[in-house]
Amino acid sequence: MVDRWKDRLGRVDRAVDRVMSEEIVITPMLPSDYATPARDVARPIITTIGLLHVDRDENDIGGNSRHVRNARVRVSPTRLEITKSILPPGADIRENDLVDATDKGEHYKVDWIDRQHPGRLVLMLSSLE
Repeated sequence: MVDRWKDRLGRVDRAVDRVMSEEIVITPMLPSDYATPARDVARPIITTIGLLHVDRDENDIGGNSRHVRNARVRVSPTRLEITKSILPPGADIRENDLVDATDKGEHYKVDWIDRQHPGRLVLMLSSLE
């Protein structure tokens, strides 16, 4: 018997990808704490499509707008969701890899990866701009 939930989830993922995805380029980087990041040539550059969720919320760390010194900090995370089945075989995405959203011209770094989603690889990103 066919698992209807998996079938429906797969169809919904494909429909969402078809309408809302954008081109993503993931550049593998070597981990470095204090040195300048360098490209990891042992892993290939991955070009794929994914859903990029960018929240633009800010927080006033001065407390309220009556302070003379206000400072606004971006506090919302950026999330990239890639359907696992469209990734190249053996794709190895790690923390600190660079992510370029070519349609938007935005650049990010992978902070952490959630591999538990049944059909998607979820990357939490931080902006490099």
